[in-house]
Amino acid sequence: MADGDARAALAEHLRVERRTPLDLSVAPLCRMGFHVLSDDAFQWTFTEHHAILDGWSLASLVGEITGLYEQLLAGVDPVSAP
Repeated sequence: MADGDARAALAEHLRVERRTPLDLSVAPLCRMGFHVLSDDAFQWTFTEHHAILDGWSLASLVGEITGLYEQLLAGVDPVSAP
């Protein structure tokens, strides 16, 4: 996919995310998207209902996911604690 096409797909994804509410009565209460923008760039989007994560929980979740990603980049088989 060309860089411009990838960025257009990302823009469309963000437009839809902004207009798609999360309903407390229907799972899931979070959504993730991953868009490859080029050979060395990507955009990870995370949409969540404020009722499921507070600031500390969100920071912990993002830290855990990025730590696992860094392990994968380093060629390590990631193992996370329960």
